[in-house]
Amino acid sequence: AHLSTMTLHFGKSRPPRRSAAQYDAKLRKMTAADFEVEARYCDRFCKEAIAVAELPFEKQSGQHFRLEQLQRSSFLLPAVWGVHPRIGIDITRGHAMIGAALCVAAVRRWILGNADKPPDLDTALAAAGIEVPLLDPFSEKPYQLSFHEDQIEIHWEDAEPYVAGTLTT
Repeated sequence: AHLSTMTLHFGKSRPPRRSAAQYDAKLRKMTAADFEVEARYCDRFCKEAIAVAELPFEKQSGQHFRLEQLQRSSFLLPAVWGVHPRIGIDITRGHAMIGAALCVAAVRRWILGNADKPPDLDTALAAAGIEVPLLDPFSEKPYQLSFHEDQIEIHWEDAEPYVAGTLTT
């Protein structure tokens, strides 16, 4: 209990939770100008969150303080959007999936054109005109290719160890 109280004082925990009744009471009193201010906070927060998510994954966690400051300035933002240390995981995971899909397409193209598996992923990517090595956005290491039976598997590292970074055809 002391630790969470202490971190709250230092601004490193979530904003206090409000009840639905507290939100309703505040919403009843809000003017059009109040809503406009909240809309501006939301717009700015979303732009900042996107900017953070576009940073290399390992640099994202150092930017959460700006997002927390914006969130604490707003009445409504804490209710609809949490700031947590993994703000960019979903977006970065989407980028990883797009890269993996490119890898699968290149390998499939190689197989269709050569009637055999490629010697390695970079060969298939280069033959498809994709710059090699294609790096996974989490680790900045190349994607890995394997085959399970006749299925193509593309692997990458993920920020959360329990999430399998694999795309299988």
